[in-house]
Amino acid sequence: MGEILGRVMTVAGSQVTVNPEADLGDEGLFRIGAMVKVGSGNREVVATISAVRFESNSPSKRILFADLLGEIVPSNEGPSRFQEGCNAAPHFGDARCRCD
Repeated sequence: MGEILGRVMTVAGSQVTVNPEADLGDEGLFRIGAMVKVGSGNREVVATISAVRFESNSPSKRILFADLLGEIVPSNEGPSRFQEGCNAAPHFGDARCRCD
């Protein structure tokens, strides 16, 4: 899919909080277990949505919580590869959070 999901608002240990873009209408993007990627330098951090919270009792105002799983790193020997754990956490305010 690669659709921009939103902006990283907090980074705490192995979890990020994402503020979704207001105009996203596809509820499937916000399901528990959905995989997301966040660009972080020359890597992409991979996470899975673990919780969704509605703000002010409004379904249009959501906060997503995603658990960090690992990262996709470039390789000199061939294609990029996934590795568990994160050496470079996403940055606060990063708008490159994408749903896959």
